[in-house]
Amino acid sequence: MDFTCRECGRPGRLHADGCCARCVVAHRVHDLLSDHDDVVAQQLQPLAQALTAASNEYSVLNWLYYHPAATLLADLAAAPVEITHALLDGLPPTRSTRYVRDALIATGALPPRAEHLNRLEAWADRTIDRLPKPQQRIIRPFAEWHVIRDARRRDACNRYTEAAAAHDRTDIRAAIRFLDWLDATATTLDTLAQEQLDHWLDTNPTQRRELASFLRWASQRRLTTGLEFPASKNSLPIHFQTEEQYRRQLRRCLNDDSLPREV
Repeated sequence: MDFTCRECGRPGRLHADGCCARCVVAHRVHDLLSDHDDVVAQQLQPLAQALTAASNEYSVLNWLYYHPAATLLADLAAAPVEITHALLDGLPPTRSTRYVRDALIATGALPPRAEHLNRLEAWADRTIDRLPKPQQRIIRPFAEWHVIRDARRRDACNRYTEAAAAHDRTDIRAAIRFLDWLDATATTLDTLAQEQLDHWLDTNPTQRRELASFLRWASQRRLTTGLEFPASKNSLPIHFQTEEQYRRQLRRCLNDDSLPREV
């Protein structure tokens, strides 16, 4: 049975407290985004309007009740500080943090930025800070002056994607794993011998490509001496028939009776 909403007067199915679902959304959004003075900050008003005007109010209600990003938004709205990219960068890099940032950017509450690049930079800082000091002295310049600098160049050309960022993180991880192996074998980059490198490449064939960037960088910085990094074996064909050779082979298959016939 349909009733009339006591808030907006529209007929329809009531949701709670004599109100329709859309009016309940408006109340919940206000409660979520208001500060201790029960006021929604100017910065968050576009987000509040977007949530209350969503086409499916029941989806919004479900999000408000159950999504952890809603709880994070409530905490940020209650804090007496402006929400900035720097503030969000200081939070744990969870899906909820990324969700909140994306929502604030989409509604104009935050300016857009190179998100893939910024996530790579933040991830690299956290990862390198956890390394032993001797590894930090090698990995940090590799990450900052080789990997991230190239990422910035590509981002300036609008060619830095999520897949590119994942590839860059993989290269940094590969360098860290290689240094871990060197530490375990009581070897340093400057004492690394060719036979040791060959052995590592033979026993870790899937990481050959991932390590190539780091070893080339180390060689250019004279951190290694006299090492050669063998190119990956390419199983793809490199020799192709010409058009005339192809036609000659085809004519032979059709006309040469000396060729074996399948029966």
